[in-house]
Amino acid sequence: MKLKALIITLSLVLSTNIALADNDREKVEKGIATVERMIDGHKWREAFVKLREVETNAATNDALRYLTAKQRYRMYSRLNKSAETKDCMTKMESLAISSGDKSTIEDMLMAKAYHYARQGNTRVMKDCYLDIFERRASKTDDAGREKCFQNMIAEAKKTGNKSMQTVISDLYTSWQDSIAALKAAKEIEQLKDSCTNVLKAIEEKESTISWQHGTIVLLGILITAAVIALVIIFLLMTRSLAVTKKLKKNLKISETNSEQKSFFMRNIAKQISPSLQQIAQGNTRPHVSSLQNMLSDVERFMDIEPLTSDSYELAEANVSKVCEEVAKNYSGNAVSVTSDASSQMFSINAETVSQVLAAIINETLISSDTERIILGFKKRNPHTGQFIVTAIGLHIPEEERADLFTPFAKIYDLTKSTGLALPICSLLAHKMNGSLTIDESFAKGTRFIFEVHN
Repeated sequence: MKLKALIITLSLVLSTNIALADNDREKVEKGIATVERMIDGHKWREAFVKLREVETNAATNDALRYLTAKQRYRMYSRLNKSAETKDCMTKMESLAISSGDKSTIEDMLMAKAYHYARQGNTRVMKDCYLDIFERRASKTDDAGREKCFQNMIAEAKKTGNKSMQTVISDLYTSWQDSIAALKAAKEIEQLKDSCTNVLKAIEEKESTISWQHGTIVLLGILITAAVIALVIIFLLMTRSLAVTKKLKKNLKISETNSEQKSFFMRNIAKQISPSLQQIAQGNTRPHVSSLQNMLSDVERFMDIEPLTSDSYELAEANVSKVCEEVAKNYSGNAVSVTSDASSQMFSINAETVSQVLAAIINETLISSDTERIILGFKKRNPHTGQFIVTAIGLHIPEEERADLFTPFAKIYDLTKSTGLALPICSLLAHKMNGSLTIDESFAKGTRFIFEVHN
């Protein structure tokens, strides 16, 4: 009876402690929500007073104290108080570790990674994400680690955490390469062991074999076969790594194209609304024509597939003549278009290259700031070349350059441009296993770098 009473008493005490802990957490969470509302109303003094009251409720629980410290960190961050923010981050780290709570520690590591990423300290940021991964993947086999990699990459994409996605993706790639290397090394070691065993068997039987010449020939054949096998394995590994690298690049291009198309579909309504409003007001002719041009560009944009350069037929062409032919189409134009490309041969799809160069020139001519345009070409190596379109006087704001090749990143005046020319050029560049970028170091205007590979 006494034992039963003792058990009942302990159960009641435990239940009471759990209820008190739950009550404290509820008070802390409600208090933090109140602080957030005060901050939204710019009542900073009242918010700090309320937060000190909430900290009193969390005084005996490190996990709850971590929540209040995190809220204080947010407040100082919004007030741009770097010293106080740093102190709060140190306190958050100490409380999370002392709490021993897995979710609290992981939340702290995420907050710490974000904090140091804002300061430009990528080393600490990477250490935080790697710590989270190791905690999740501890005591798991290779299959478990791979699943953890995939889950974290998916989580980063869902939350838009590009830093975490980059760190974990790089770690995943390195891990896959190391696994492949270990498998190859194991196969080579097994082959060596097999060869050693064969040689040992030959040596053991050599004394009993009367035809020593035959034994020597057999030994030579085995050694040759082993060497050939090693060479073949090495070549297969090299080819496999090259194919994997190419597949990864194609996958990245495919993802980029898919993201651009999704962005385009979400924003097309915003783009065409101004023209539809003008048509509704009776200003029909120019806006109907502009919508037709846009639909033509949309159709072309959607038809482009992010394939490799195998989709195009390549042939040796004089790049100087290609640039001169494009420039000739603009003779007599108010803005001078010339070519200074030297005469040299390079394997390209001349028709598509000409289309891309013309589209870039047309976009630069829209701006009245463009004084003159110069076409050029640089051969980086036997398989890589760069067509250069330099628009003197054209200055594109820094904030617009990041989205320059993204369809409908802003609302365009369709009577001047559909906004799809440069995104289409970028996709065509990817399709030719190349790229389209802007030379950030050029200060006298805007310089487009159209890189192609053969």
